[in-house]
Amino acid sequence: MQRALLVPPEMDGATVQSVVHLVGRFTNSVAQGLVDAGCVRIAGRIVEDPVMRLRAGTRLVLAYDARTRYSPRPRPRRGEGYRVVFEDHDIIVVDKEAGLLSVPTPETDAPSLAARLFDDLNARGVKKPRLYAVHRLDRQVSGLLVFARSFESLWGLVPQFDSHVARRTYFGIAEGAIERRSGTLRSLLAMDPRSHAVRVARDPDEGRPAVTHWRALERFRDATACEITLETGRKNQIRVQFAEMGHPLVGDARYGHPSSLLGRVALHADHLEIEHPVRGGRVGFRSHPPREIIHLLHHLRAGGRLADGRLRPLPPEIEDDLARRDRAALVTPEEEAGAEEGSLREPARRSKPRGTSWHAESPRPRRSKESILKGRWSGGVGGRRRRPAAKSDAQPPFDLERPAKMHGRPPRKGPSGTAERRAEGEAGERKKKGAPKAAWLKKREARLADPQIPEWVKRKMGYRRPRK
Repeated sequence: MQRALLVPPEMDGATVQSVVHLVGRFTNSVAQGLVDAGCVRIAGRIVEDPVMRLRAGTRLVLAYDARTRYSPRPRPRRGEGYRVVFEDHDIIVVDKEAGLLSVPTPETDAPSLAARLFDDLNARGVKKPRLYAVHRLDRQVSGLLVFARSFESLWGLVPQFDSHVARRTYFGIAEGAIERRSGTLRSLLAMDPRSHAVRVARDPDEGRPAVTHWRALERFRDATACEITLETGRKNQIRVQFAEMGHPLVGDARYGHPSSLLGRVALHADHLEIEHPVRGGRVGFRSHPPREIIHLLHHLRAGGRLADGRLRPLPPEIEDDLARRDRAALVTPEEEAGAEEGSLREPARRSKPRGTSWHAESPRPRRSKESILKGRWSGGVGGRRRRPAAKSDAQPPFDLERPAKMHGRPPRKGPSGTAERRAEGEAGERKKKGAPKAAWLKKREARLADPQIPEWVKRKMGYRRPRK
């Protein structure tokens, strides 16, 4: 459905959201949701800023589905060294800054992203929060990371990275002008147990296979901007393989050369696409390269070299664009105080047009929990996950020997009142003794006997074998 709106003279200087709200007669929430979904265009270009000022007589075109409910997208929440891009009850997708560890390590007491996320969940009043690292980024690398908030989500995400269901794309700047347009790097990587440095191994029994696909995006005088896609996720894989190729990444002092222009590795994880571990459907996230990489990119495009002592200044239009992007990513204290409790609410289930930068999902038929545990991704999952309001994560783990009331289910109460009702209840109980096992108990026993689920997973989920 398409509608055309004209800004009246009395609304000269009003924002896009106000015009859609008042002239289009939508609620404020739906008006912002239409802008966030890319449904508002001016002169054929999609409007991304809902507070952009308009002049009188400007023509807006709304292209939307009348059967879809549009809601504002969740605002990114910024922390110290990271920015939460997306969050629901099952996963957290974070845009990490360079210089922050992904997970704590015994070698150093430096702060980590996982610890700060855990403290943030505690500070927001989440009862008994859980957080599991699915994959990692090097300390001097920035970009997108996904964390699981339950063991069920973890067991649904880890096989995706092993079976290439998850897609990870990086943007990197390598030293030297690479002549080829694209290529694939295959090698065996081994880690030194003392220095923890990764090297290319010649012995097949010593190293682990690593595969990296790359494509040259732009060539400069002494550098090349590349799009890098991982097939395997070994430690320092991209940095080691590009150094072995003879083109180490800019600023990589460990496997290449330090740079006076960049105090970090010129590598950014800009695209992450996974299958939602519980709801199902493909979800994708994108992250803009940080300011320092954009500054280096402009320096190289302007004819600068990696050996220069200083970066060339950014033009005003790029500075303004970066400042506007930083303001859009920040949440003011007033918004934080007036928001509902955290971002634990799941985002609105609505269809989003292709090309949106925050995340897009495709509904699929619902998938059973058995297929989730076994890591089957062909069917997918659709629809919102239903969570009982009275059920909490504090319930004891499942045990085949315990009665049903230990699983968070209330004990069965017989009919109360007269003797006739009590007799009817006892008769009903006698009839039920010969009934077959409940469906939930059959599923638990099937999972316990399933050889495809590792034993450590069964122990972690609380399954215990009955004593003989």
